[in-house]
Amino acid sequence: MLGEERIRTLPTGVIKLNTKTNMDRNQKEILITNIFGGISPTLNFGEDGSYIGSCAIDPDTKVNGRISGTISPTSYEQFDELKDVLWFEPNDKDTDTYFYTQDGSFGKIDADKNITTIDTLYGSGNGLKYYNNYYYIAVDDDVHRYGPIDGTPSMEENWFSELTSENIIYQKYLVDDSVPIINGYSGGEIYDIAAQPISSSNLVNATKIEFLVNGMAKVSASPTLKISFMTNSDSAPGAVFSSYIDGAFRYSYVEIPFVSGIQTITIDEGTNDGYLLQLLQEQFESTPGTYWIQFEVTNSGTENNDAWAVYVGTETGSSVIKTRRYEDSSWGEWTPYTVGSSSFSLSMKVTGKELSIGRPLSDKELPTISGYNIPNHSIFLHGDNSLYVCDNLLQNGTINKIKTVSKLTLDSIYDRDKFLIGEQVKGETSGTTADIMGFAGDFSISAYEQEVYVINVSGNFEEGETVTGTTQGEGTVVKFEEGIQDIATEPSVLNLKEGYMPVCMTNYGTDLVIGAIGTEDSKLFFWDTFSTSFYREIKLPYRYITSLVNYNGELYFIGGNDNFSICKYLGGETVQEIFHCDHGTLPLPGSVKINNNQILIGSSQTFPEERGCVWSWGLRATMPDRLHNIISNPEYISAIALDNGDLITSSDGLYKKTDEVYDSIFCSRVFNFSQPFTINKITIPFSTLLSDDSGEYPTETEVSVILHYDNDRITDTHIAELDDDGRSFSIYPIHHGTTNFYIEFKIIGDKFVSINLPIRIIYTIDE
Repeated sequence: MLGEERIRTLPTGVIKLNTKTNMDRNQKEILITNIFGGISPTLNFGEDGSYIGSCAIDPDTKVNGRISGTISPTSYEQFDELKDVLWFEPNDKDTDTYFYTQDGSFGKIDADKNITTIDTLYGSGNGLKYYNNYYYIAVDDDVHRYGPIDGTPSMEENWFSELTSENIIYQKYLVDDSVPIINGYSGGEIYDIAAQPISSSNLVNATKIEFLVNGMAKVSASPTLKISFMTNSDSAPGAVFSSYIDGAFRYSYVEIPFVSGIQTITIDEGTNDGYLLQLLQEQFESTPGTYWIQFEVTNSGTENNDAWAVYVGTETGSSVIKTRRYEDSSWGEWTPYTVGSSSFSLSMKVTGKELSIGRPLSDKELPTISGYNIPNHSIFLHGDNSLYVCDNLLQNGTINKIKTVSKLTLDSIYDRDKFLIGEQVKGETSGTTADIMGFAGDFSISAYEQEVYVINVSGNFEEGETVTGTTQGEGTVVKFEEGIQDIATEPSVLNLKEGYMPVCMTNYGTDLVIGAIGTEDSKLFFWDTFSTSFYREIKLPYRYITSLVNYNGELYFIGGNDNFSICKYLGGETVQEIFHCDHGTLPLPGSVKINNNQILIGSSQTFPEERGCVWSWGLRATMPDRLHNIISNPEYISAIALDNGDLITSSDGLYKKTDEVYDSIFCSRVFNFSQPFTINKITIPFSTLLSDDSGEYPTETEVSVILHYDNDRITDTHIAELDDDGRSFSIYPIHHGTTNFYIEFKIIGDKFVSINLPIRIIYTIDE
């Protein structure tokens, strides 16, 4: 059980008396045996194994193939002048890491560190997230979309604000079967065919809406067709104006202006095949409201099993047969909506490119940290497979939602009724599976083709392979488009308390937690993602909150004023500060990541030197979570990437991990004596040889040892000179102290040199 004890309590024995015979009986010994206690919360107090500060020292660095646990430097060097990146974001299609900078530069970095700038946007690094084969890029007042990443990607500017309901999704509703039936046939069914309404103000110029009202068999008489244009009301649509068409039906291209009054159409005698009606937006009156179209057919002349159909097209003339239409292949080409009826009425709401979002984002600026505005449109991918976007509306924080699904186009379908919503489909060649969540309306592209919306896709469907469903439906893959279709994108799905602007988000179980900044403080808001409002708010004891993470199933956040604190949510309305870093700067949301059992935090520090840095809360080694400073940079670190060679960025450029440029500092804990003392000898072991056989340094690496006495009243600097074994260095100081001292190590050069433990300090108390 000793191993478990050491893991829980940290190795002990920092100061102890050594009674070796080769020591003076008045001499005592201090052993620095480990550094797993991390950076201490104060200058003069810290637990066993703690130290007061460091720059680019990582105990997780491997030596001889194992985690060393020693004072080990890390190395990063600049490889490009790309600077001020606020977001790094990988994807699941390739090894590229995409970036988004403060000045709006959007691009990618490949595995060989080649940089490609894709676009320079008018944004300021507001937010970036990869989701479902596309990158979503928040600019100042909108969200662009870039993709598909596995195809030929392109930029869809203003995707969010211009998002429209391009698919006209109709539903059929059975109504009372009260129409007269001819020829004794009693199997007629009447349907209302309904879709989403459209407002005249939302129609784009030159929108064409076409309807084909067609007798599906040779009619034996000349029917009467009445077309009414109506507005919506609470009880039923009310007629605004109408037109009458008398005579035989045929295929004919006829424009019917959307104006009031009876429309007179000249009918040429000919075959009784069908009639095409086209409504032109250019002639649409600017009358507000929702419009319906209703068809009434009398004296249809149909016989038993004859049918009429109504369908919508996007082409004109004889090519209408190739357009999108209501159909079913269960008998011949179409299943009728009215069978054997002497007269019937079909009604349909009209829609076309209706705006389903309808507003841009707000460009309200958030406070500044180290010269960077906190991004105002952070984006988070939640466990419900939706994106949530920070925003504000009229000084109130709000959260927008983006949700997309994939579209699977199938052909050679001979019985569409065997594909059902909720069932799983599987590609016989690729083995890919997906769940059907809907269809592209009641329309199909051709007689045997259907667009299917799918979710929970595992794999990648192959063009031409056979897809089967669990209810024995079967079709051939024409095209698979991952993440292309919006299904539930909505602005302002959640509004926060007045005056609080959202900054960061994460998940807590199935809930969404939002960190928001107010005018004087900050808060956490908890939301279940489906209720109309949040169910809990917690006022935080910090002016700002900038980051939220789910770490091993627990909720952590970083807040503060000038410095930062790492905090943990305990439940209810209770949070706990677990570490306050008095010499560290608050991080930006894009510089906090979870990696290998660590919370990595990019920001800057003021001790032991003023530098940019990456902090690590926790280590890969199985040790208690403590704070370590593992990466260094000349400037404040604004973003970090973990998946492409450990990239970091600042105003100084783009840096990558190397093994050639070391500039690290380590400062031990402060040893307090409270009386005069003398340091007699310090022995420092190294992990590698510092010299070759001639005793000369093979590289320009230099290890400096600075002794700090009495709160820097005296400093004593030594450059490492090797003992006979070539792996250790002994110092014999000449100064005396009165209260305390600590040791500072500086490792500068192009060769990795790790300081082993324990470090042995021999001292005496002066009488």
